[in-house]
Amino acid sequence: MDLSAWDAGHIRLAGVGIILFGLLAWIAVGALSGNLALSQIFTLLPATIAGGFLLARARRCENRTADRL
Repeated sequence: MDLSAWDAGHIRLAGVGIILFGLLAWIAVGALSGNLALSQIFTLLPATIAGGFLLARARRCENRTADRL
């Protein structure tokens, strides 16, 4: 799927937002439960993986767009 640079920028923004939301959730859940290691597995790790996937997808779309120009 080819996306424009505008769309790739929005995907990148969504990826960063997911990672930041995961970080905030990790802090909140860790503070409430008192167990940062366990909360990291259920909040920060999935958010980082999902956000990283979106960031990589945006980069691939930008590279495809640059190759076509």
